[in-house]
Amino acid sequence: MPLDTSGWLEREFPSHRIQVTQDQINAFAAAVGESDLSEGPPTFPVFLDFASPEAARRLQTLGIPLPSVLHAEQGFTSHRPVVAGMDLTCSTKLSGLVEKKGGALLLVTFDTQFEDEAGLVAEMVFTLAVRNTQ
Repeated sequence: MPLDTSGWLEREFPSHRIQVTQDQINAFAAAVGESDLSEGPPTFPVFLDFASPEAARRLQTLGIPLPSVLHAEQGFTSHRPVVAGMDLTCSTKLSGLVEKKGGALLLVTFDTQFEDEAGLVAEMVFTLAVRNTQ
C-alpha cells in the first residue's frame, strides 16, 4: 500500500539538542580525509543529525521504511564553524514533496537548522528518494 502523504508538507518535527564533542569531529574528519581537527568540516552537521535517534524517528513518524530510502541530494550553508563544546538545537521541517512515476517514487526534502545560544550556525537541505510501492 502506498504511503499516505497528506499532511506531510511543511510538517515540523520535534527539535532536539546535540552536544558537539571533539571525538565526533575527529571521527568525521578522518572519514572524509580532513586534517584540520579544530572544527567540524562544512558537511559535519549532517553527521550530527543522522547519528541522532531523531533522524530515524522522522522516517518512522511518516511511515517510511528505511529499506525504501535512497539518498538523492544535499546542500549546506555554514554560518559559523561547528566546534567541540557547542550545544546545538536541531530543528527540521519537511519542506518539499514531489511525486514521480505516477506516485511510485517520492522525493522528500527536509530543511534542518542548527542553532546555539548565539543564533544560526548551519543549515542543511537534504532530499531522499523513497520507493512508494509497498
